Amino acid sequence: MGTRERWQVRESGTFYCPGCGSERAYRHRRSRNWLVVGIPLIPKEVTGDVYECQTCHRSYDEHVITSPPTSDLATRLQRITRAASVLAVLDGDPYDPASRRVAVSVIAGAGLPHYSTTDLDADLRSMDVRHVEADARGLIIDMDMAARERLVLDVGHVATATGRLSETNRAMIDRLGRALELTPGVVHRILTRLDQDASNLSAFAERPQPGPGVDTDARAGDAPPPPPPDR
Repeated sequence: MGTRERWQVRESGTFYCPGCGSERAYRHRRSRNWLVVGIPLIPKEVTGDVYECQTCHRSYDEHVITSPPTSDLATRLQRITRAASVLAVLDGDPYDPASRRVAVSVIAGAGLPHYSTTDLDADLRSMDVRHVEADARGLIIDMDMAARERLVLDVGHVATATGRLSETNRAMIDRLGRALELTPGVVHRILTRLDQDASNLSAFAERPQPGPGVDTDARAGDAPPPPPPDR
């Protein structure tokens, strides 16, 4: 005779995952001690309740459910991602196709799957982007450090899609990171990575392309590398 801990799934639903920085599916799991007489027979005290994200598989306590409504958090994240991405395009080259393409991808990935270049054009013309940093500060309590860092990096990828990181965009990314309370060291690391990404894109763009009649498939080692995927 003794006790054994067992976990059971109580319910499932959607919540704002602080680790992913977006709305995700979760499973509510509860652990309970059972009196064992050969087999678990009599349920005893509850020993734990966790809410597990089905994407990143991190577990959280009930705070993630009782904090502001998930739809509100997701909407705020979408708004900030959208405004910051638009600002990155404006501070770079609004006509650069790569920057526009990455901006649409980043915004769509924040939970707006139908966002298009037509929407981007409208945002570039009329969106008020003056309050991005102030709005970003409102996410600090609901996003963990990794999710905040990923948000800044995603916006940075919009800026570096042109093959260079402009000084205006560099300053904007620095301000956004500090508004999200990333440490100066983390912001510096993000900017260093973005500089390297921009350098790699620029080097690939300047690489001579094979002329007519060149067999690029003769040997895999002789073939030029594929372009970096959209981030």
